[in-house]
Amino acid sequence: MVNMARPDNVVPLRPKRRIKRRLDWKAPRTLALLVHALTMVTFALYLLASGPVEYLAAAFGIASIAIAAGRRREGMPWACTHHEFALRTLLFGGVAWVLARLITLIPAASPYAAYAILGICAWVGLRCLWAFGRAILRLPMPRPTSPLL
Repeated sequence: MVNMARPDNVVPLRPKRRIKRRLDWKAPRTLALLVHALTMVTFALYLLASGPVEYLAAAFGIASIAIAAGRRREGMPWACTHHEFALRTLLFGGVAWVLARLITLIPAASPYAAYAILGICAWVGLRCLWAFGRAILRLPMPRPTSPLL
């Protein structure tokens, strides 16, 4: 029989191991989140800044395209749908943005172009936030080639 009153019979408490959480830049989830975040930053900078900051926004857009285009055919199937979705968002949003900026050159249509630019940013923001939430949960995008949500 074990004597529980003796001090040499006590198991010392082990200190909790601290788990170091590092960001794995090659993980499919991280890359999907990064692509959507870069897309949001691109259009936010285009909307809020002008002049040389637009070159920074273009750099973020190019980085997003490079990551998404390079990974859209390889990796986890759910991540491939996110990369395709991000490419479509950048493509449709970029073309619509350029057309809206060209319309701002026409003085009579300039107020309508401003509303179009706000609408484009809202559309891109909704798409990216929805995709960001699905990427956190590792869920595929239902229709990655659709221009809608």
